[in-house]
Amino acid sequence: MEGNRVVKLRHLEKVLVSGVLLFSVFTAQSAVVYESATLGRTGHSAGYSLSAVNFIGSRFELSVTTRVDSIGGHLAGSGTIWGAIFTLADAMTAFPDPGSATDPAGFSLAHAILDPRSMFSTDRVVGDLIGGSVALDPGAYAIVLGGGSFFGANGGGYMPDAPLTGSVNIGSPTYFFRSSTSRLWREGGISPVRFEVNGEAVPAPATLALLGVSIAGMGYAKRKRHRSA
Repeated sequence: MEGNRVVKLRHLEKVLVSGVLLFSVFTAQSAVVYESATLGRTGHSAGYSLSAVNFIGSRFELSVTTRVDSIGGHLAGSGTIWGAIFTLADAMTAFPDPGSATDPAGFSLAHAILDPRSMFSTDRVVGDLIGGSVALDPGAYAIVLGGGSFFGANGGGYMPDAPLTGSVNIGSPTYFFRSSTSRLWREGGISPVRFEVNGEAVPAPATLALLGVSIAGMGYAKRKRHRSA
């Protein structure tokens, strides 16, 4: 009997360790889940325009359900700039809904207001999603930055390009923009610029169940120790 008790306690200790490890994973701080390019040198005062008629975007893909809590990029501005996430219909070659080129607020899944420090000095600028984090299912998405009064923003700015910053693409990102003449999305024509999306993967139900078993094991072990004392 004593031997069986030792075996059970050792098993529960393993369960406890598993529970602690799982808990540490699920409570980890937000990390970058997408970045189009390295940040490069900051402080440059030229680049691609962000305004009420000029938006810039980059596509990204998620393989697991992901909780996103902030977005941003390398930029400068006067007043505030908006950033938004849009779904892509079927592939990483698609654009956001055509209507989003004229009404981004009406088609976005989530948005943030970005507040650059200066119109004349670019830096990494990140903003929390308004209304809290959003869970995105596996699939194709786009992050877009722009100016004007959309989403309650009140300014404009620019994103510095690679010749100025030395930024290099991470992976094989694709970029697109809103044409100020046709008011439609257009492909390419942009050298490496940094967009970023921050969050963390959402654990699958089976993993959550394992965490529940681990926590239950922690309580059982505690009760057994109290009885033995």
